[in-house]
Amino acid sequence: TSCVCATAETLCKLIFCRIRPFYAPQKTDYALPGEVYSMPSGHSLRACALVFWIVHNPHAKILCNTFGLPALPVFARRYGMIWAASVGLARVAVGRHFPLDCAVGLLLGAAIGLSVERSLASSALA
Repeated sequence: TSCVCATAETLCKLIFCRIRPFYAPQKTDYALPGEVYSMPSGHSLRACALVFWIVHNPHAKILCNTFGLPALPVFARRYGMIWAASVGLARVAVGRHFPLDCAVGLLLGAAIGLSVERSLASSALA
């Protein structure tokens, strides 16, 4: 899931080439291609994909049960999207992204998280 998220984030940043907010100082050295651009928010994307992984992945449920956290998928279903949205709001608050960047990141993360987990579940059943 994280590889798909990183690939989708980089491709979208290179396609949209949206500049980062001008009202906050931005760093000038970037390690990855496309990191200079703003759309989508990679933090929001990965936070939302993580929530969907916890909620929909049977291995996450097994891990939670192993470590004595049987209610984590239920907790993530209830509060995970609030947490993921707050990650996006924090990125807007520090001036690294516009609100639309975070909204696109959340939607893209949800789509990736759900589709990857569904494809893995269907291939495991086959």
